[in-house]
Amino acid sequence: MSTLRNAAMKYLPKAALAFSVTGVAGMPIAMVIDQDWGTAAAGIALAVGALLALVYGLVTASASARVVKWCMVLYLVGMAFKFQHYSGAGALVIVAFGVPMVLFLAGTLALPFRYKGNLFLILVGGAAGLVLMTGYLASMSKMMYWPKGDLLFSWFAPGYVVVTIALLVGIQITDFVQWDPAPRRFLTNNILLPWAFLFLVGGSILLLPKQYFNLVSSERDWGMVKEAPPDGL
Repeated sequence: MSTLRNAAMKYLPKAALAFSVTGVAGMPIAMVIDQDWGTAAAGIALAVGALLALVYGLVTASASARVVKWCMVLYLVGMAFKFQHYSGAGALVIVAFGVPMVLFLAGTLALPFRYKGNLFLILVGGAAGLVLMTGYLASMSKMMYWPKGDLLFSWFAPGYVVVTIALLVGIQITDFVQWDPAPRRFLTNNILLPWAFLFLVGGSILLLPKQYFNLVSSERDWGMVKEAPPDGL
């Protein structure tokens, strides 16, 4: 059984990366050849890659952090797709935010069992995980123009500010540099890094609430929201 598990842990990330790259690369190709089956195949490949990455990330905290980093890159790819009006931008953003949300939930629930002696990580880190889930959902809702996106964002913002202060003050009080390596890595990679990424994404949404995705008018919907055709068409 351990041999099977080791083999799965060895090949899961490679398979997840292969399927994800195939899906991302296949979407603009499907647009060029203008075939619905190509878009569907690329979407399926991306979904399989995301599922494999999610399974891999749920196994250990370190794997979870790597998957979240992949998703940050995937978000940037989704933005490039939107800017170029390529097909599948919405799917990329949903995967880039949806997979980390599940991993944040799993990590938050596992904190009391993984790090029993670190009350700061359990309490403040757990609250940060819940805020991260809310923030990712709010940001994705705003980007996708889903109903209640503005309301979710208004709920998320105060909690983000309060927990940010608690994190900064708590790290100083608890002498973070003297922590054991495992909880220190977890807080850095699974909470602080996506926390900073969420600050950049959320700040961009606040600065450009209307123009964030409506960059260029198009008579065909390549992105996340139906865009009005240019005047005269």
